[in-house]
Amino acid sequence: MIKRYKDLFQPSSIKILFILMSSQNGMCFTELMLNLKMSPSVLSKYLAYLKDIKVIVKDEDKYTLTNKGVDLVKKIYELIYLLEN
Repeated sequence: MIKRYKDLFQPSSIKILFILMSSQNGMCFTELMLNLKMSPSVLSKYLAYLKDIKVIVKDEDKYTLTNKGVDLVKKIYELIYLLEN
């Protein structure tokens, strides 16, 4: 089970989730690539993984968080807060 989620805890995955959490209407591939300064192949890998575990969804050309993704980001923020205090 842990092996399936190891990519979730990679900095790139977390950055994608945080950026999507802060966007109002989602972001297209190019916007994410430019904001993250990530190569297209690496970004594609992480987006496919995050879609596979159902924390993001692609509607038309925009990626957005699912409800599960929003909950996950909130939990990550809680963990960061717990560790910093």
